Amino acid sequence: MTDKAGPIKQRLSGRIPAGEVRVEMGGIVCSFLFTRPEDYRSSRIIYDAFLTERPADIEVWLETVEHIDPENLDTIMDGTTFTHADNRFWTSSQVASGNYDLSNAIISMVVERELGELTHHSNYRNTLMTLVYHSACRVKYGDGPVPSLLVNGCTVLCQDKGFIFTGMTREIRNTIVNLFPTGTVTVLNDANILVSRGDQGKEISLENPPLINSVPLQRSGTIPAGAVFFLTQGERSAVRKLDPAEAYVKLVRQVDNPAYIGQTSKREIYQVIADFSGNIVEHLPMYEIAVSADAGDGRDIIQGIENIVLEKEMVI
Repeated sequence: MTDKAGPIKQRLSGRIPAGEVRVEMGGIVCSFLFTRPEDYRSSRIIYDAFLTERPADIEVWLETVEHIDPENLDTIMDGTTFTHADNRFWTSSQVASGNYDLSNAIISMVVERELGELTHHSNYRNTLMTLVYHSACRVKYGDGPVPSLLVNGCTVLCQDKGFIFTGMTREIRNTIVNLFPTGTVTVLNDANILVSRGDQGKEISLENPPLINSVPLQRSGTIPAGAVFFLTQGERSAVRKLDPAEAYVKLVRQVDNPAYIGQTSKREIYQVIADFSGNIVEHLPMYEIAVSADAGDGRDIIQGIENIVLEKEMVI
């Protein structure tokens, strides 16, 4: 693999892509232009529910190559380092390289094919999608507030509102969600959700992102946010409301890294997360769910959650 992708100027010289796939994520449209027809066809299938014809906020010219044994990829990725210089990037393991020009909303890259295929390595595909999304936000909003960020957690739809269960492991989160009576909740995504704040920051809403998880990808539309539940280990099972300070500390740990391509300032990244979390905590109720080792069937936990969902009076 070369140390850089095809020059961005090729786009301006009339190069015709093998195919274009436009994927919508929140209010952002990401255009992927593939050099291999196979990549184009598979991406259309994977992101079918999120395809759009709206104008793109960012274009990604993506070429995939196959130089590394897929069985060795995870080990190689663990030791991979990224280098940025002069609007170019490359990796120590040669799994990815490219150019970017955010002033013209263009990214051009070459990546190892397995990183972009729908396999057990699909988390790399999600990493690419989130990087492109945050880069598009940078293009669209500049230094202004980012209205939507990803939060880690299992999100369910209940009573026409979205509720996020985060903290602990995905398996434990899913266990709690599975305790609900059949048919009372719909799992939208068991890994992450796009959380949005309105113009005044007061209307918090959720939307399912086009990120691969154990739930079939489906478009949810905009859903009013109901609450966030943070799971933690406890001596006894209980549900309690968090004050804003506690909730803030917990939420900042669950917001996905909003770094855009070429960004290296950790201080700026944290500031985006901090501002966003503070705004969300101010307008969305948050609770802690303590899960004990002998929680049994968890009926007390579910009853506490249902009281909150139904907005009943409850003792905290």
